[in-house]
Amino acid sequence: MRKTELTICGRKIQGYPQVTFNVKFNNLQDLLDKIDEKIESTDFGKVDVYVDEEEGKFSPGEVNILNKEWIFIK
Repeated sequence: MRKTELTICGRKIQGYPQVTFNVKFNNLQDLLDKIDEKIESTDFGKVDVYVDEEEGKFSPGEVNILNKEWIFIK
């Protein structure tokens, strides 16, 4: 099991509110599913999503997929 810190920000909301979650996941698809669940729980309309990439947590291929899904690496 892997884990990462996920930050969801309300893109069109004044003050750019942020909610942070610690997420455990098995594979990249599992992470993407959990990101969708967390976005739904925020009730933000449009969002920016950031995942923590410390110590090579994601392979270059995974980073590429995350970027294509508009998920930013911090």
